[in-house]
Amino acid sequence: MSKYKFFIALVSVVTLLAVALYVKDQMIPDLLKDSRNEQVHSLRFDTQEAKAVVFYPKNVETEFVNSMAQYIRSDLKASHFSSENLKVDFRQFETGDTLFLCFDVVDESGKLLRTYSGICHLETHEVLQLDDLVQDSFYDFLSSEFRTAIKSSGILGDAAYTTEFYEKTNAEKMREVSFYLEDDTAYLYLETKIAGSDELLCAELKLSRLAPYFEEDELFYQAPRLVNPVSHYVDPERPMVALTFDDGPVRNNTLLALQLLNEYDAKGTFFMLGFRMERNPDVVLEVLNEGHEVASHTYNHPYLTKKSTNLTYQYSRNQEILSEITEGQAEIRLLRPPYGSFDKKVKETSPYPLIMWSLDTLDWKTLDAQATHDSIMANVQDGDIILLHDLHESSVESLKTVVPALIDAGYQLVTVSELMEARGIEMKSGVSYSKARKQTDASE
Repeated sequence: MSKYKFFIALVSVVTLLAVALYVKDQMIPDLLKDSRNEQVHSLRFDTQEAKAVVFYPKNVETEFVNSMAQYIRSDLKASHFSSENLKVDFRQFETGDTLFLCFDVVDESGKLLRTYSGICHLETHEVLQLDDLVQDSFYDFLSSEFRTAIKSSGILGDAAYTTEFYEKTNAEKMREVSFYLEDDTAYLYLETKIAGSDELLCAELKLSRLAPYFEEDELFYQAPRLVNPVSHYVDPERPMVALTFDDGPVRNNTLLALQLLNEYDAKGTFFMLGFRMERNPDVVLEVLNEGHEVASHTYNHPYLTKKSTNLTYQYSRNQEILSEITEGQAEIRLLRPPYGSFDKKVKETSPYPLIMWSLDTLDWKTLDAQATHDSIMANVQDGDIILLHDLHESSVESLKTVVPALIDAGYQLVTVSELMEARGIEMKSGVSYSKARKQTDASE
């Protein structure tokens, strides 16, 4: 073959190859293309319904990254999506000796369908779990913060106020979140169906809120304040009631009450006796840090209307105790007079609003959890302040059914201060309040 014919043949082959590559490229949807050839690998495959591609970084913890890409491929091939094309792109963030990697699965519209996240130690090349970085209490705190973020976003609407939502965002479920950290923000993704919605739940939290719950030897750790309460979102347009608890704290009862309330993002107001606060300082801190309200029921439960009662001491001593426990980081703002008894002198001298009740469960009299449940559910109204006693085990036991029943009935469970604020009521010292109906005066 002459040199001329060889050259013509070579040009023809190159042209055919170029055309073939061009045609192949045109057959690939734009969603599945990427211009970062020098920086990324791509893994292309077909799922049961879609064409998919995973883009993942080159020259970064190769074994760890490759294994994540292969896992994603296997998981997506076994999953069902209605999209014809799926793109999986990555984000990465390095801080100190830790690599955070997150893969986002999106469809043609750009909707985020799923996330995968991984953590790797850059020196030891060890694959880390979030459990390796955080304290056990992290997930309880995360549950409250996640719920607040989802409610405030409005993404789920009414479904964010249901028992189903609370059950699917509890502390144990938080262990299933995809967790990605970048700069000063933590990104959380939870794949779960709530009220038939297939929305991927996404929340952004400031790292400073989570930092006290990392292990002390981790780069992100920050020593916490003694009082570092969880967030709690209240929708002022929705019905709400305030559960209140008198005569505690009683260690076992009060801690169980906190557990039962927290399962459903419910908050309460605890009218505490000062001498019991002295005996249980750690329980007082637990009440505060879990977003509940600490209020005064006086130091030792006297009749405030008796001439022999030292009112100044009964008013001030609980604040002194709380300041000692919290190193001055919390204040008493509300007072419930023992026995609900007060007179003109109490009203004139009290430095606090006087909080009464609109629904008396008589739990102290019946000492029966079912009777307490029935009393509440038969009489509850929007804006009620409900009287309970964490002094009695049966009262706390009633929360196992009362709390989910109230939520299923459409109520938010809030503190007294949250209730009044949501209803636009500015409480005043010496004035008594028993309820907060919409557009009505709450005072007696």
